This record gives sequence, structure tokens and C-alpha cells, in this order.
Amino acid sequence: MSGDWPLTVDSGTLHCDGSGGTGKVTFEADGKVYAVNGLAKQSGLPEIDEIWKDDPGIPGGKLNIGELLQAGLDLCE
Repeated sequence: MSGDWPLTVDSGTLHCDGSGGTGKVTFEADGKVYAVNGLAKQSGLPEIDEIWKDDPGIPGGKLNIGELLQAGLDLCE
């Protein structure tokens, strides 16, 4: 990733359940699976907000998670 790591956990496993660049993107850390995108949220998984870092430069904002999401979608092949 080119920017700051956007999560409060040091590492985990990114997954995609789908194909053709579309699917349910999830991130697994410490034995728990989190929804990264809307399709994953619709399946009832806990939202990644639980481990998503706050942006210190924007009150109430979060660090950009776009690269993580795109990496997950890239796995949907």
C-alpha cells in the first residue's frame, strides 16, 4: 500500500468471494471476518469500522481504505 495502513490491526487476510472484478470483499484478522464493501455488509458480516483507523487530520474521518478495497476486488477473478 502506498499510503498509511488504514486498520488498527497489524495484519490479516483479504478475501474476495466473486469473479470478474466484482464480489464480496472481506478482511480476516484475529479470527474475525469483517465486511470491506457493500456486498459483504449485505451478507450480515460486521463492518470493518471496528478496526478502521481514524484520520488524525479530519475530525470524525477515517483513513482512506480505497487501496485495500481495490486490492480485494482485484482478487475477484
